[in-house]
Amino acid sequence: MDDVTVQVLPDGIALTVDGGLLLSGPSRRTSDDAFSGRRFDGLPAGLPPGRIFDMTNWRLGDEADYLRQRQALQLRISEATSISRSGPRLELAQFYFARGLSAEALGLLRTIEQSDEDLAKRPDVKALRGASDFMLGRYQEAEASLADPSLNGFSEAELWRGAATAAQGKWDKAVEHFARAGEIPGGYPRNYTTDLAQLAAEAAVRAGDFRGAGGFLDVIAEGVPTPGERARLDFLRGRVLYASGDRDTALEIWRNLADRDDRWARFRSEWALIDHALENGQMTPRQAADALDRLRYAWRGDRLEFELLRQLGRLRLQENDYEQGLSALRQAVTFFPNVPEVRETAQELTKAFSDLFTQGVVDGMTPLQALGLYDEFRELTPVGQAGDRIIESLADRLVRVDLLDRAARLLDRQVKFRLQGVDKARIGARLALIHLLDRQPDSAIKALDESVGPGLSAALAEERRRLRARAVFELGDAQGALKLLEGDSSREANLLLADIHWRTQNWVEAAKVFRNLVGNAGLDGARIQPDVAQFVLNWAVSLSLSDNAEGLNRLRQLYSAQMDNTPYREAFRLITNSTSSQPDDFMRLTERFEEIGRFQAFLSSYRDKLRDGALSATN
Repeated sequence: MDDVTVQVLPDGIALTVDGGLLLSGPSRRTSDDAFSGRRFDGLPAGLPPGRIFDMTNWRLGDEADYLRQRQALQLRISEATSISRSGPRLELAQFYFARGLSAEALGLLRTIEQSDEDLAKRPDVKALRGASDFMLGRYQEAEASLADPSLNGFSEAELWRGAATAAQGKWDKAVEHFARAGEIPGGYPRNYTTDLAQLAAEAAVRAGDFRGAGGFLDVIAEGVPTPGERARLDFLRGRVLYASGDRDTALEIWRNLADRDDRWARFRSEWALIDHALENGQMTPRQAADALDRLRYAWRGDRLEFELLRQLGRLRLQENDYEQGLSALRQAVTFFPNVPEVRETAQELTKAFSDLFTQGVVDGMTPLQALGLYDEFRELTPVGQAGDRIIESLADRLVRVDLLDRAARLLDRQVKFRLQGVDKARIGARLALIHLLDRQPDSAIKALDESVGPGLSAALAEERRRLRARAVFELGDAQGALKLLEGDSSREANLLLADIHWRTQNWVEAAKVFRNLVGNAGLDGARIQPDVAQFVLNWAVSLSLSDNAEGLNRLRQLYSAQMDNTPYREAFRLITNSTSSQPDDFMRLTERFEEIGRFQAFLSSYRDKLRDGALSATN
């Protein structure tokens, strides 16, 4: 990049002629960093352009002077009146910060904010608050304080802005801020310099400025780095080498660090090696996911864990390990709500869950497996119609295999928490039907009561009334059920009336209902369907038990030939030719022909619908 033409912009960002970003490396520190003069009515005096922290003067001597200087400052605070303590407090906060004690500095700054609002608004105090928050891992709070417009134009403030945004993964913003900062000033505590240089180097790598990244790493290498700093430095040098094309050297560095004791460098090196192996086909996605799963416990609590969980979740889903994949993504979203990418990840999680149920994935699972997956992650159910379709489709599958109680729980939550109006009434009717099929009439009535809504179509209102009538009848109130069915001439109502009259042994009315159900079927000589044959048979039973010999004789004349072609041929002949209609004779017939005694037309019609279709098609 030595021969690259650059254009220097007013804000200090250099753009190459082809549009790339060029970050200058940090300049070396010199003795010129010592400045004198401090005052509390504005910015510290004597600082060079762009500087806002006077670290050398704030430190008040070397390490041997720490205790004496701290006590002197604390004495000044205690001797000052309540309205004049802000100055000494700020001086003590600056002393702490310059000594690398950001937590102590932040405590004093909070006190100043509560007691002296004007001082707290000063640019250098805002910057000090932001830098202290950053060093304590409070990156969002740091970004907010450092975003104050009064800090615009200070390159030192841009440095901390870059660090605060980089720590949150906002790399585009971080690159801009670090470019405006240009360097890391001298005089900073080593732990500050190390953290800032690491993030600045990472931003430079992401911007493709490997020379600039190397310059920031040189800052860490100055002096005598600790073993931990040396390990971090080596890892970042590996990042620069890998990104610039020297992958073999980078991999050798990371393999060496993966066997070292420094947890920071070991974790990142192992992860980098996994990513390389996956990218180059040396690991399958499943193997990479297993390796990340083992690695996840080596580093907890910051955005790196978030990024690992997100990658782990994606790999698990790619390998059709849906439960583990969704679980990893959910943990990323739940544990790290303040990470900038969390909203995007939450949308990815919801879509992955929804796709399992809408793209046919769960069709390859058993209904119980699909239900288990849904129950584990049901909070991810999309709002609106998309989520309702998922629930209804799953309920259909459960009803089809007679898991009525599980289907009922699904629809019950839908009625109580998701739906309103007509949709609530429609699903409430389905829930009532499931309860009736499961022989729980009281639960059916409760479902209908909880799903009452205005604006129902006539068809839906009538269906709900018939379901209520069936539940009322099952609870022993036949007259109440009949009253609910008054004026309803539908086939479904006749089926229910047939059930009621049959079971209450009202044979005269039962005969009338069966006649309505048979209608004109077979009178033209055509073959009658099995359900019609069942109605003809029970019509004959009703006529026989109501002593209607004339009607029975007429029925035999009309349907004898058609019934000979059905499974009920012998039963029909015995009933219509019998000269006795005593109950004992009927009991002997029902013992011989089971189909006579187990007549349940209304619910049987629903079971037929469910056998041939889905629960969601019933209304």
